[in-house]
Amino acid sequence: MQQHMKKRFCKFALDLVLLVLLALMYQKRVISMRFHELGGLALFGLFVLHKALNWAWIASTTNGILHRRIKLNPLWLVDLLLFVSMTCVIITGLLISKTLPTAIEGGFRLKAWHYFFSSLSIVLTGVHLGLHWPLLHRAIWDRIPLSGRFRTVTGALVLCAVVCSGLFALTSTSILSRFVQPFSNSMPQYGNMPFPQEDSGANGELSMTEAPQDGQMTPQAEQDSMSEAGRQFSGENGEMPAGFDKMRGGPMGDEKISISNVMGTLGTYASCVLMFAALTALLQSRIRILKKGKPKKFASSPAADAEMN
Repeated sequence: MQQHMKKRFCKFALDLVLLVLLALMYQKRVISMRFHELGGLALFGLFVLHKALNWAWIASTTNGILHRRIKLNPLWLVDLLLFVSMTCVIITGLLISKTLPTAIEGGFRLKAWHYFFSSLSIVLTGVHLGLHWPLLHRAIWDRIPLSGRFRTVTGALVLCAVVCSGLFALTSTSILSRFVQPFSNSMPQYGNMPFPQEDSGANGELSMTEAPQDGQMTPQAEQDSMSEAGRQFSGENGEMPAGFDKMRGGPMGDEKISISNVMGTLGTYASCVLMFAALTALLQSRIRILKKGKPKKFASSPAADAEMN
């Protein structure tokens, strides 16, 4: 029993780290571009580890669905979509990278899809957590020393707070608009290629593509221009003067990290995830009430009951 509790605690800690990293990825310059890209790789690695820890449930459920012994499991389907979405985020991110040697020529064409799958991952992560609410309810909520009507009122207040904060965060960010960007014909144009609109988040930092506007240089031309300026400012030994990398916004700039920006970004995007989780849990509870008394068909493996994705 003690070993089982330790395993569950480790999974919960891993879930928390994943949620924090995921939220910080949605403002790419809140810390630095290098952190955004390396942190994204770390996030995907932890996500794969997360799935590996629950491989028994995944294998059992997949086998049951493929052999039609059990019905299609909503959690299994959401996990599959989330894995596909996260994989697409990583692949497109590598192809448009600014600090890793994986970018390809013309990679800017993939930026809209990178943002699309990023937003989809936010929604699916929330749905994933919401489907685990019965387990989280027993592991966390039931352990809070509340009783009777006070517990009910507190739960309702918490639910309202989560949904309201999530809706506010959703309307103050570009998550919803990113779903239509790959299919929109009304975006600013550069040549024959549409670009998504620039998004300045709640903290003012740019978080979308550096699409050139009328009268502006292309990102590559701007980079070449700044590189030339760096060569002109460099000293006799060819080194850049102190602070130049910060001036050009490079990945290794020594700009100070704003704790308020980091916490604001974390709160904003975590609120979106928790809102989708709360709405999913509420909808799931309503469906269970409607289906109460009907026989249910679950995976036969004990791993299905012990699974905590």
